Amino acid sequence: MRRHLKLVSLLIFLCADFLPAVAVNGNKAPALFPIWNAQHKTGYIDVTGKIIIPPRFESGSDFSEGLAAVSIGGKWGFVDHAGNITIAPAYYAAFPFSDGVAAVYEFGEPIRKCGYIDHTGHFVIEIQSKFSCKSFKEGFAVVDLYNDAIGEDLSGYIDKGGNIPIGASYVFAGDFSNGLALVHDSEKRVFIDRTGNTVIDLTGYAGRDTLSDQYEPSGQFGEGLAEVGIKIFSQYGNARYGFVSPKGKIAFELPPELTVKGLFHDGRALILRQSTEHATVRLGSGEIIRMAEQVARFGYIDRSGKFAVQARYSDALDFSDGLAAVLTGSPRPVNQRDRAGSAIETVITDGPGAWKCIDVKGNVRIARCGVPLSRDELQKNFTLARDGFGRGFVDGLFFSIIPSNKTVEESVLAKEFGYMNKLGKFVWISPEAEKQLPRA
Repeated sequence: MRRHLKLVSLLIFLCADFLPAVAVNGNKAPALFPIWNAQHKTGYIDVTGKIIIPPRFESGSDFSEGLAAVSIGGKWGFVDHAGNITIAPAYYAAFPFSDGVAAVYEFGEPIRKCGYIDHTGHFVIEIQSKFSCKSFKEGFAVVDLYNDAIGEDLSGYIDKGGNIPIGASYVFAGDFSNGLALVHDSEKRVFIDRTGNTVIDLTGYAGRDTLSDQYEPSGQFGEGLAEVGIKIFSQYGNARYGFVSPKGKIAFELPPELTVKGLFHDGRALILRQSTEHATVRLGSGEIIRMAEQVARFGYIDRSGKFAVQARYSDALDFSDGLAAVLTGSPRPVNQRDRAGSAIETVITDGPGAWKCIDVKGNVRIARCGVPLSRDELQKNFTLARDGFGRGFVDGLFFSIIPSNKTVEESVLAKEFGYMNKLGKFVWISPEAEKQLPRA
């Protein structure tokens, strides 16, 4: 949690994805959430806000697969849901478990070596210095290896035996999901299977080439569908979006005014819709002219590509735990820089809005929802948080900025954070905020 959870800059680039808290035996364990106290020590609460593990660690990650990485005396190890140390602190850095293993880095200079341990603390892949250790997904982890012939790193995949079954020959390699991974070399982008064979070639869909420089698919499947880009020309630009199945079949294509902004979660995918706003503008000379501006509104589509929640929000985030945070207010310009200093800037303004939480039908469930954290803030101060942390509900709680009359920047600087439940009540607020704000 907070700034004191941030690992040194050497390790920030390692992207760890996090799973809900699941016990080692496969049974669902009660979710625990990291907090901190006034002395900057990390502990854990349950979904009701009750302290389960009193704050005593220098830093700590979310729980994943029943364990959490914690720092004690400057060394990293792991604890269970009772706060018992299960893997003794002995590492320079430790990342949350994923796919049954956790990446750990040992002390040493100048290059810190890394390897992978299992839930007992035994090494599955011994400490080595050939590559940095990233999270395993579906039995593979992406590795970058130096290629002498071209003088730069190329990406491939390592398995849990320490072998590299899919050679490091790609400019980019994404994590596996639904048994497939997006890779690309200097010429094309394809989805490969676990043997390295091409399953989906992203060129030539519907007789058109996919965008290369202008648009890159996300490379991940969400609820069985992956986003792809199809090149066309229209008044909205050069990209058209669609979703494909793991077999490469196009499930649906979207009209050109819609842009995909997220994968499917809870049967909904976040999209952005562009439209034209017109305004009458009086110039300094007294002349009256009619001006147009492209603005963006956010909404959600279902798995057939139809609108499930109309595009009417000035900002919105992915669904999680059945709810999504959306921002009301005036639509945002597609390009803010084009507006700055122009006559239309004084006519079409970003009006005030409020963050609300809606369900998959678009009904407002929390009228005054927490304010999501920006991705910059998460990367800066919450590098060990699980996927979705600070961006919506995870296991019943939403870690967010506490709504107030302050700007988001002022609230972040004051560290006014808290965990909101699905009733819209904060079950925990940061010690910095407790000094200034009453508990909701």
